[in-house]
Parts: sequence; structure tokens; C-alpha cells
Amino acid sequence: MRIVIVAFFLLAVGGLVGVVSLFPTYISLYTEEQSQIKMATLLKKDQDNSGVASLQNELKSDSDKIQILSAVSTGVTPSDLIERIIVARGQVHITSIVLNDIGTTTATITLGGVAPTRESLVAFKTRLQGLSVGNKVDLPITIFDKSKDINFSLKVTHILP
Repeated sequence: MRIVIVAFFLLAVGGLVGVVSLFPTYISLYTEEQSQIKMATLLKKDQDNSGVASLQNELKSDSDKIQILSAVSTGVTPSDLIERIIVARGQVHITSIVLNDIGTTTATITLGGVAPTRESLVAFKTRLQGLSVGNKVDLPITIFDKSKDINFSLKVTHILP
């Protein structure tokens, strides 16, 4: 029985010595952790003070704008669409061109103007439809009540190449 008590005593003393020997390591790691936290906080403050965050936001905004512009530049530009419409106008006088929407596959354009005759207006509509396969031109029928000097407003859904 004495041997068992001595064994338990030695086991308890060994455990206590083990815990005590690990305590300095724990203290060292704790102080290193606190030091690293302080350093990270200082770096974050320096980043905020130097304007890095605002610069990063500005760069992201510029990157988004460049992506939009590059998507537009690889396809048809608004000036190309306007040039096509002007070439197709014939005798019709165009007073307004509004590019409502330019997507990746279609562009929606609203045109206003004056046509000298019904026939010239219908011919203009046909030429606009022929600019690209699948073009759709909405021309209200109410504008055909006059036979000369017809004020019109039409909507073109242009299929982009």
C-alpha cells in the first residue's frame, strides 16, 4: 500500500512539475499574441490614415467602368448606330435621335422627325428594318392621317451584330 501511495505522490509531483514548466511558454505565447494584435491594429490605422481604403474603392469603381466601356467598345458604338440611321434616312428629316438602351444583343432607339410624304416614311421604315436582320420598327398608324409633311416618332429595336 505504501508503494501505491508513493507512486501516486511521484505521479502528482511529476504532473505539477510538467504544468509549472509549461507556464513560461504560455506567458511567452500570450505576450506575443498581444503584440501581434497591437501591430495589426496599428497597420489598419495607418492604412485608413494614408487613404488606402479610399484608393482601393476608387480603383474598384474605375475597374467597373473600364469593364463597361470595354464591353461597349468591342461591339457597335452609339456613333455607328447613328451613322447607319442617318445614311438610311433618304428624304426624311430627322429631328431627334434618342438611344434608350444599348445591350449586348439589341439597341433601342427612338427617332423623331418630318417626312415629306407617306411613301418616304414607309420607305424609311423599310430601310431601318433592313439595316440588320431581325430589326423591328414600331411606327404608329395614327401618323398616316396626313399625306404631306408628316411629323413622326418611331421606335427601333436594332439587332446588334
